[in-house]
Amino acid sequence: MCFGEGFNPLTSAPHSSNEDLPRKIESMKEGPFLITGASSFIGRGLCQHLLTHNPGRKIFALVPSPAALPVQVTQIVVRDWSLAGLVAAMDGREYETVFHLAAYGADQGQNDVASMLAANTVMPYTMVLLAQRCGAALISVGSSYEYALPRHGRALDETSPLEATSLYGASKAAGWLTASASAVAHHVPYMHLRLFNVFGPGESADRFLPTLAAALTEGRRVPLCDGDQIRDFIHVDDVCKALVAAALAVRKFGQPNVFNICTGWANSVRTFAETACEILGGEPYLLGFGDLDRRRGEPPVLIGDPSRAESVLGFRARSNLKAGLARTLGRRLEAA
Repeated sequence: MCFGEGFNPLTSAPHSSNEDLPRKIESMKEGPFLITGASSFIGRGLCQHLLTHNPGRKIFALVPSPAALPVQVTQIVVRDWSLAGLVAAMDGREYETVFHLAAYGADQGQNDVASMLAANTVMPYTMVLLAQRCGAALISVGSSYEYALPRHGRALDETSPLEATSLYGASKAAGWLTASASAVAHHVPYMHLRLFNVFGPGESADRFLPTLAAALTEGRRVPLCDGDQIRDFIHVDDVCKALVAAALAVRKFGQPNVFNICTGWANSVRTFAETACEILGGEPYLLGFGDLDRRRGEPPVLIGDPSRAESVLGFRARSNLKAGLARTLGRRLEAA
């Protein structure tokens, strides 16, 4: 498993439409997929996406304890997350692609420094070594918070400065840098996808959209900040397509690569809340803008430039904010 020489991902990349991804996934090797973080809402979405568009391919999930996953996903319960423990859990299996989605610090209450560094900085390096052991390519998931605060509200591209003060963002950025250098040394095909503000069905109840939807459907006021922050909201279905696009392309590259997975569309948090309220038929006066202060250190603008992912991976987000919210909240109402 060797990299090619002289490959420039900005000029030599394959071009395709993400509409073709379910068909083109058959061009991968026939080995199984391995997923960490499969019980997260992005992980569950990816499992379902792979099962829907690639029936017959085996999917394995590394989990700390049994999780509510589709029965077709084989769960490997891991007690020891060191390289030795993971290799033992693999039991000699080989994989086509490892999707490393697990992280720590993005959710409220996750503020233990040791856990953050272990999960976000050390574990990506360990996953490179594991991928080498099982003959796999590695796709890791990062965050827009890996970037330093943008100046003048400009869109962030992959060359933007990385975060050096916020511990969560810095730990994720350090994970990419460490894993990237390790992937070069160990000849592991590797891509890192920086996700912007992901939303969609399956989010945990304490996240913004489920909290908002629950209050509006119950007729309760939702305490909110002013809502003027500008964000790049992307639907989880588009993120899953981006992960597949990365898996299709990763072995063609001569070096590790990083991509923004975003829409490039600027929407305020206020617009997000008002659109959700409209779709749910809620009362606008229940949106308590100004009831809360903004979180300390929260960037006023966080928008990504999606052009590199489009030109190199052939990926472009398809769902605008209203369409994505309608699909998400429609599914929620059907389940109610």
